[in-house]
Amino acid sequence: MSKLWLRRVALGVFGVAVLVAAGVAWFVASFDADRYKGLAIDWMKREHDRTLAMAGPVELSVLPRIEVRVSGLRLSEKGRPNDEFASIREAALAVELLPLLSRQLVIDRIAAKGVHAVYARDAKGRRNIDDLIGAGEKSRDKANDTTGAGSGSGSTGAGLSTSASTSPVAVSFSFGTAPIMPVPSSSVGS
Repeated sequence: MSKLWLRRVALGVFGVAVLVAAGVAWFVASFDADRYKGLAIDWMKREHDRTLAMAGPVELSVLPRIEVRVSGLRLSEKGRPNDEFASIREAALAVELLPLLSRQLVIDRIAAKGVHAVYARDAKGRRNIDDLIGAGEKSRDKANDTTGAGSGSGSTGAGLSTSASTSPVAVSFSFGTAPIMPVPSSSVGS
């Protein structure tokens, strides 16, 4: 009786593995990179009034983790499609596979090569990144704060310090190659 039970379990596991493999094969075969490229470009224009250009292909791999690779990315300044805000020669984003089954997104690693970005702040304290990080209203409130709570200095995270003075600031920086950076295993629920 135990051999029969063991055989049924083995067939069940094999059947599930075949279904998962068929699902992955269907996903890879039906992946239309141009469709997603167009969605990203349209979303950036609609939500942030910025022009996103992707000169290279969008590639997908699924094993050992789902990874999307893009190349030749360029993003314009808000409302100025001819002024470059940032560019990335190559970028990759990988997510873990198993958490997706429970509707969680866990970013496993991020890689970027040839990163170039321009950070600017005007005399009123508005930064060219405020629309991307959702801080447009907050930064204006801090810049107009007369109690001194909004003054001080900060860091952009790239070894670049800024001060909250009222003089205009424009900084350009670039990185040749950024190593693959593991992201802590914090998950974002959907």
